[in-house]
Amino acid sequence: MDMVMYHGTRRLIERFDQEETVDGGFHFGTYGQAQIRSLGEGQRIIEAKVSFRRLRRVRDTGGAWREQIEKAKRSGYDAIVYLNRYEGISLESINRAQAAGVDLDALSDREFRQHCPEARDSLIVFSPQQIEIIRTHDPKAEDEAQNQADPVALPELDL
Repeated sequence: MDMVMYHGTRRLIERFDQEETVDGGFHFGTYGQAQIRSLGEGQRIIEAKVSFRRLRRVRDTGGAWREQIEKAKRSGYDAIVYLNRYEGISLESINRAQAAGVDLDALSDREFRQHCPEARDSLIVFSPQQIEIIRTHDPKAEDEAQNQADPVALPELDL
């Protein structure tokens, strides 16, 4: 299966290199998740087609992925998917859950989505051969170009 997803970085990446991974995988998500992962000077968002055949769903570990990746590889998987419980979650959702006494970390993914409906899946693929870079976005330049082209931003309408 192929999907177009996004990778946030502050480095110039022309191709993904296995030697440069921290945990043995390449992380992709929505455009918004990639923006959060790449905040700061030199922000870039790589749009890529990622491919996988065997996908294992796991719970978001909050960044400790090496063991999950190795376990999935040993079991014959070539990618991991998880409900991202951090990037893309609004402070409003977190505050609302905390005010209600809800421990978001203790919830199943289904329960988590009830409290944070904006949560989306993220993907980790294990090999650079699974990644085809489409283009690199410069969010700052794109935002500036959008503001110059359309100085009045209208709210999105749900019709």
